[in-house]
Amino acid sequence: ALTLTQLVRRPWLVGTLGLNVVALWHSYSRSAWLAATATLPILWIHIPHRHRRLAAFGGIACLLLATIITMAQLNKYPALQESLLHSPASHHQNPASSDSLRLTSIVDGLEAVAGSPLGHGFGSAGPATFQANQPFIIENQFLQIAYETGWLGLVAFGAGLGFLIWSLWVGPCQPVGKAIALALAAISFAGLMLPTFSDSTTTLIAFILAGLAIGEDTYVKT
Repeated sequence: ALTLTQLVRRPWLVGTLGLNVVALWHSYSRSAWLAATATLPILWIHIPHRHRRLAAFGGIACLLLATIITMAQLNKYPALQESLLHSPASHHQNPASSDSLRLTSIVDGLEAVAGSPLGHGFGSAGPATFQANQPFIIENQFLQIAYETGWLGLVAFGAGLGFLIWSLWVGPCQPVGKAIALALAAISFAGLMLPTFSDSTTTLIAFILAGLAIGEDTYVKT
């Protein structure tokens, strides 16, 4: 995220960005790949208006081409299946596969949240229930928050997180503020398929950096 905020001003950072892409690919984390896409809007902001249409068409064309090539080669190369699907393509028809169970947990979470708008209490879902008689894991951070604290708790959490990201984006501590805002946005995006705020060291570091940046902003203003 920090590289992207400086890429337009310092084009030589493209080499560093390439290293980041290589590291991201070898993480074999699909949630991390999805989260990384949440940081890309920073490039759009820095593109001159006269070039945005061309950039949009070029980006869409590259995405479609990459998708077509990947889908065409997916069944031919087991290594590619393992990297993208974490198992052979045929295994994804199995209702007990990790992806199927993840979707099932999200559906169960939606039903539970809809049936109890006031929530079930703190620690009633997620990693805190691993030692319980009936662990309840929801593979969606926002559904887990709604399950524990109710609809009002989810709205309060979303509003607080949104205000934090906005404060970092417009604050005077730049470009670090924008980089941290993008990191939190990426973590939130990954939270659609994982409980990223529950037990993630990356999330803790991001919030620590956010606190430091906000504190620096406050110090500058005073």
